[in-house]
Amino acid sequence: MLRWQVLSAPFRCALAVSLGVVALGLAGCSDATAPSETRQLDFDFRADPSGWTADFTDFPEGRAADVGFEAGVRSLPDPLEGSSLFHRGNNFSDDLFMYFKHRIEGLEPEARYRARFEVSFASDEGEDCGVGKAPNVVVKAGAAATEPSRVVDEDGIVRLSVDKGSQRNSGENALVLGDIRNGEPGCGEEVPFAEETVSVEETISVSADGDGRLWLLLGTESAFEVAHQLHFTELRVTLERVGG
Repeated sequence: MLRWQVLSAPFRCALAVSLGVVALGLAGCSDATAPSETRQLDFDFRADPSGWTADFTDFPEGRAADVGFEAGVRSLPDPLEGSSLFHRGNNFSDDLFMYFKHRIEGLEPEARYRARFEVSFASDEGEDCGVGKAPNVVVKAGAAATEPSRVVDEDGIVRLSVDKGSQRNSGENALVLGDIRNGEPGCGEEVPFAEETVSVEETISVSADGDGRLWLLLGTESAFEVAHQLHFTELRVTLERVGG
């Protein structure tokens, strides 16, 4: 389930979109003349995980099969309920970025926004895991005016076309929000699956394209050479218009 809200007074609206495709800019729901307008976009993947496309980058060209990439809609593991956006892959080359992308529409064409992100996920990586993959796989979220896609650099490495940053570092188009530990005590097989929410006060600046569209980005980046998986359960995006 997705909810879009214009938060700045006097404009307040909420739109539920059953297929995860955003149709914005309805009459009475936005003010094109108010640069301080703030909008909030909520994706609840537990209820509706549709409308997102999965991919992965940061591996040598020609070796995609070695990642063993899996992605799609999965039921949450016990004791949790509902659906999720799930991905899994093997970091065999010291770095692996796996992500979902989704296009939103109805923004003011070429307007500039300050974007903040909050992500909820489910994992079985306990809070006491101080080494290994748990603290070395980070959750990233971001936005870009152009579609995130694969490009090959001069060294023959498949990269992302927008700046997500490298490993535990943020980039121009994506922020590190936290790692994949779920807040439960312990480390190992005794840790149950549990949900955790991560966010930071930091924002990114992004401009909508000439048609009022943005691409959202949600994923994990691994700096530890082992397989990892994650269930995404919710994404909240706050867009504050600051110009344009």
